[in-house]
Amino acid sequence: MFDVFGAIITLVPGKDEFVKDRLVLTSAATNVRGRLREVAEGLELDFSIPQDLSRESAAVWAENLKTHLVALEEEESPQKDSLAGLPEFWRSEDLGSLYGEYRRLVRYGQGTTLLIKIRDRLRQLQDEVLGFAAMIPQDKRLGMTQSPYTIHVGLAEQSGRSRRGDSEAKSQDRSGTERTGASKWAERGRRRSRGESGDRSEKSSRPTRTRTNRDVTGRVPAYATHEFLNDRAEEMALLLMYLRGMGDGRSYLALQDENERLHTQCLQELESAGRAYMLAFVRDWNDAYGDKTLEKLDALSKHVRNWKDLVAKIGSQNRRGTSSVNEVVAEFDAAMATILQVGPFASYNSRLDVYWDGDASFPEWVRLANWMYDARATAWNSARVGGTDLRSYADERAGSKRPWDAIAGNLSDSWRRLCEGIKDNAELPKSFKRPNEWSSTSIPWREIEQLRDRYGFGEDEKLTGALLEFERKVQELLSVEVTRILADIQERYLGRSPPDGGWPFMPGEKYTATGLNAVDFVKFKKFLVEVRRAEKAFEQVEKKLVESAPGRLERLRFFERCAEWNEFLDLKDKLNTGERALGVVVGCGVGIEDANSDLFGKRLDDTAQHAAKMVVVDLGLKIHSSNDGEIDGALRIRTETQYKKEPREASWEWPPTEGKELLIRLDQVLEGVHLPDGAQKKMGMSSPLSLCTYLYRYGKSNDSGKTWYVLHGFKRAKSGAGGGPADKAFETVGERLIYTLERRMPKPIQQIRRLRP
Repeated sequence: MFDVFGAIITLVPGKDEFVKDRLVLTSAATNVRGRLREVAEGLELDFSIPQDLSRESAAVWAENLKTHLVALEEEESPQKDSLAGLPEFWRSEDLGSLYGEYRRLVRYGQGTTLLIKIRDRLRQLQDEVLGFAAMIPQDKRLGMTQSPYTIHVGLAEQSGRSRRGDSEAKSQDRSGTERTGASKWAERGRRRSRGESGDRSEKSSRPTRTRTNRDVTGRVPAYATHEFLNDRAEEMALLLMYLRGMGDGRSYLALQDENERLHTQCLQELESAGRAYMLAFVRDWNDAYGDKTLEKLDALSKHVRNWKDLVAKIGSQNRRGTSSVNEVVAEFDAAMATILQVGPFASYNSRLDVYWDGDASFPEWVRLANWMYDARATAWNSARVGGTDLRSYADERAGSKRPWDAIAGNLSDSWRRLCEGIKDNAELPKSFKRPNEWSSTSIPWREIEQLRDRYGFGEDEKLTGALLEFERKVQELLSVEVTRILADIQERYLGRSPPDGGWPFMPGEKYTATGLNAVDFVKFKKFLVEVRRAEKAFEQVEKKLVESAPGRLERLRFFERCAEWNEFLDLKDKLNTGERALGVVVGCGVGIEDANSDLFGKRLDDTAQHAAKMVVVDLGLKIHSSNDGEIDGALRIRTETQYKKEPREASWEWPPTEGKELLIRLDQVLEGVHLPDGAQKKMGMSSPLSLCTYLYRYGKSNDSGKTWYVLHGFKRAKSGAGGGPADKAFETVGERLIYTLERRMPKPIQQIRRLRP
């Protein structure tokens, strides 16, 4: 008995006569009592699960799981036993073992309770369209924030039941479902913690309590913000890590019921809730993006009818003095940066400066990235924004923490440069009478298209598509304006009357006084020189203009033909010199095979030697050979075959004799030959362009204008025709003349016509 009391109680003598002696517990008994009290209090804890779990917090779960795992680690780690060294009476080894078992039992019970609450609360989210986001109080997750886009939260909440049904595509996580070697939970938690338990999105976006669909234009709910998504991702990443830690060894009471794999159930429910939130996030943004228009850009290009209107709009300002260009840039920057932030860059945590799948040391982030990848594959039109990996462009402009701003800024900068190019070419000249008086500056066509291709945007990406549509309209208006200016130059010199197949030829009838009609030569030269100057002046704006721009191809052909005529007449950029003599070699067909040649669908029945001894062609040329008494301008060819082999040399010299009647005739008609239409055909009057008109109207070239074949025929009455039908009483005789020019004569210049934008 006294041995027992001696082990439990000890006498403490009074210090003096005023303090009595007293009995107290021994230090060993005090130590044992404290440990047993801990066990008793632990066994009295309330392990029941409350019916209302709506106030459960993921941040608190993560903190409690971390505390639980840290406590288990500490108990399992070697440490000084507080019950060691007791007197033999206390049987300290058995007592310590009992104490440890009871303590661990309490810990396991706490772990079980915590996991059940997590599982049951997550199961309650199965009917929530926002999944894991529904953990956040309604006023915080649905409070509206300013945005370039509009998301109607009421519709999302009402359609939650139906949308939830098709959002359960649970693909197997690429990173596995178990985690081994859980250790140092406190340090790992600190590494990924925000440093506060509150919701970061509440501070950054300041949502209101609006939860209705009254007027939410230009606003989105808090759950759709990039910050809110990343806050939830951090919570889920920590929960994934700690829940996997709960599966290492014994961390809760695994009873023979549904709680046997409790931590696995929690992981499954967490994945289901997380996937549901990400799917809702992507779907709502996909819908909002589909409804988005760039109103400022639309207003800038609306009702613009011509280049002048466009220039005026580009230079306009609003009442606050902000230029229309800056308004469009601000609108586009915000819209593009936002959709990039919540689209391709949704899984980029700007606070942690890491992509979810970019940290191999923390595989929980990779698992979250896979969920977002699956959500985008299901609910996002991937051909729209970010068809390629945009991460390589993160540091281009705004720093790695805001790569979406970098990409949006590069695109808007290109559009701004386009507008600067428009302003630089605002005052297009009406004429180019003086050389080098004005020249265009380069407009950065296709920069936006090249950037869009570089970033992997699809052809149906609507924001950059709107910029490209504006650029297309700019090109259209510019192309129409340049064509109008050229048409004005053409009309000023050549009039409005349509030419015969192109300039310089005017309508006329063969073998009549109008047969060689052409435009006024002096005006034609001025026209060619001014067009040459215009082509040089417009070189920069024309250089990269798309071929599909209205009138673009016609204008290029117009410039090309004008340049050819300029070269042919040796004008270059001058008016008072040029028109160097054109050497001409004239040959004649030899034999019946040449007479029977087909030209313009007509044939000769025989050569002229059966009608006359001589063919005379007067074109106003200077003849260099003197055979058969030829004179200037008149080419005399003997019709007998043996005399036609030698070609005649001539030249077209400047200025030619004007006002002279040009003709072709048969000379020395044979006896008995009847020519019902006469032996002479008038071709028109000589002029500086009469030779060109003659070859164009009477001839045909098979080598792009260097060699020309002309067929001249005369009607001859058939001998013994009697009174037969008129079409059978005659045959055609004549010659085929071959003109070889020193330099190629160009094709006619097609008349350029004004266009409507």
